Amino acid sequence: MRKEQKNGFSLIEMIIAMGIFTVVISVVAMVFSNSSSYQKRILAGQEVENNARYIAEFISRELRTAREINSSQRSASLNDSDLSFVNYKGENITYCLANEAGACGADGEFIARVNLTDAQVINTSSVRIDNLKFITNDFSALPPQQKIITVFFTVQSLDNPNIKLDMQTSITARLF
Repeated sequence: MRKEQKNGFSLIEMIIAMGIFTVVISVVAMVFSNSSSYQKRILAGQEVENNARYIAEFISRELRTAREINSSQRSASLNDSDLSFVNYKGENITYCLANEAGACGADGEFIARVNLTDAQVINTSSVRIDNLKFITNDFSALPPQQKIITVFFTVQSLDNPNIKLDMQTSITARLF
């Protein structure tokens, strides 16, 4: 009697192939998962940076053209958490930490621009603001000095609390 040859895989070959396939799929899934979490961290970091840049530019633009910044704005402790001035339109403006409705308060998580008629929150709701400080030079000094306001604040991602950015910018008001 003649043995017939069968074309196919043995049980051992199938087990080895399934094992290799499982390892390859596991590695691909792990790479995909890691790249997805890295992408989320990168997007949260970009959101923090964009908010910090926008806030700094928004405040700087208005302060550079301010008509009047009161000399009493400078505090003895050098850590005022709000800044009041008269803008180029003659409006009394205050920048401060605020809640999401724009009401100023030390426990706020937003930066708001407040005038007599309304309040406008500047940053998005995807970040929180901490440590807002305005430091000014001595406006009453003789001889008169150019008015310089330094703004400090920390922007933190709400999606990833480990992502924080400390921002500092100095603004020279164009007051003569």
